[in-house]
Amino acid sequence: MSSIIEYERAMLCLDCEAIFDVRDIYCPRCTSSSAFNVSRWLEVRQWLERRRSLRVPVEAELELEGDFGRILTATTDLSLGGFSTDSGILLPAGTALTGRLKLSEPSEFELGGRVVHAREDAGVGVQFSRLKRRDALRSRSRYLLARLEKVKA
Repeated sequence: MSSIIEYERAMLCLDCEAIFDVRDIYCPRCTSSSAFNVSRWLEVRQWLERRRSLRVPVEAELELEGDFGRILTATTDLSLGGFSTDSGILLPAGTALTGRLKLSEPSEFELGGRVVHAREDAGVGVQFSRLKRRDALRSRSRYLLARLEKVKA
């Protein structure tokens, strides 16, 4: 007879996909210790579903230009839809900009975008409106994700 577990206390075994109580250290079915809290997974899934593209924490050289002048800075994270930067200069939401993004030699991308948010605690978020060589960035993103997976392992 199985018992009902509240989802806040439920763990999902990453090996056999059994669900068990958080108080159990190991999965009762396969004795694996690889598990993920179900409630946390639901929070992460909801957050991921709000985004069109996965963000990757990456520091890349960034040159931005617009009515504000020219800024040399770096990204804090990057996705196929945009990037975040903590340049210390808060540009107002809606600010149009152009620039160059340099991941590594010879990966340089021309971009156009607009500021979607600017907060002192989170920096500036920019959504791409134009990105030349998006396919090259997509393949570069796959490479970065593979590197990130190796670090986590």
